[in-house]
Amino acid sequence: MRGMALRGKLLAALGALLIALALFVEWAPPSEPSLPETKSFLLFLGATVVMAGVIVGLLREP
Repeated sequence: MRGMALRGKLLAALGALLIALALFVEWAPPSEPSLPETKSFLLFLGATVVMAGVIVGLLREP
C-alpha cells in the first residue's frame, strides 16, 4: 500500500490550512446579518476540502 495520492495530500493540507485560519485568526464580525461568520464558513469549507482530499487520495487510478 503506497498511501494517499499527492493530489489528495495537497487537498487535505489546504483544508487543514483553512481550518487553522478559522481557529487561530481573530475575524471581524460580518458587516451584514445575513452573511455567515467567517470562522464558521472557513471551518465548513476546510472540513469539506479535507474530506474531498481524503476521498481523492484514497481512490486508485487503474
